[in-house]
Amino acid sequence: MKTITLRDIPKPIADIIQERAARYGASLNKTVIDLLSQAIEAGQTKRRRYHDLDHLVGTWSDEEADAFNEVLREQRTIDQKLWR
Repeated sequence: MKTITLRDIPKPIADIIQERAARYGASLNKTVIDLLSQAIEAGQTKRRRYHDLDHLVGTWSDEEADAFNEVLREQRTIDQKLWR
């Protein structure tokens, strides 16, 4: 494991870490690691990029799918006046 020393932690942040450690009966070290892990996981979730829509499969109701298909039908209509 890597050891990292943090200096000049702002008092409001240090207070939150200490309060959280006391609330859960954990060490400051474990509390900081847990908080960093949560922040990293949250950041990775937000930055995740998809190349397709597979993650949406099965998430729409029938009504939502019908509404989506209706919008697609409208967008696929060719305006003959514009294509002369």
